[in-house]
Amino acid sequence: MMTVIIVDDERIAREGLRDLVDWNSLGLEVTCCAANGEAALAWMEQNEADIVITDIKMPKMDGLELLEKMSERGIATTTIILSGFNDFKYAQKAIQYGVLHYLLKPVHMEELRGVLQRAVEERQKGRTGFMIAPEEYARFRSSHQGKADE
Repeated sequence: MMTVIIVDDERIAREGLRDLVDWNSLGLEVTCCAANGEAALAWMEQNEADIVITDIKMPKMDGLELLEKMSERGIATTTIILSGFNDFKYAQKAIQYGVLHYLLKPVHMEELRGVLQRAVEERQKGRTGFMIAPEEYARFRSSHQGKADE
């Protein structure tokens, strides 16, 4: 079974995600819920994780800094951003660190399930790094141009 870490400063978001997804049906198990990137990084330095689902804006260490630190330390996980910020600059930075997908809150469970299934498939193929296809990036960029200041 593959392992998942949920990183979000909002307790309701962490626990809701942990409790509402049928992880077993995806072959996944939530092994850690952290309130910020600092706590998640400390956990990952002692434990292995297959998939990280992280928010962007958090105290102590935000999601982008977490991605940067994971990259520096060679922590190879599949990462999904789940954020309330529809800002292309954040997405661009996340893509630099090989994020699988950038989902906006509130997330639709069907969409999240599809992204999680894709994450599992990619991990089974031994892929952990940059996985956004160029056409997905172009579609995301064109649908978010001019929205960075919203």
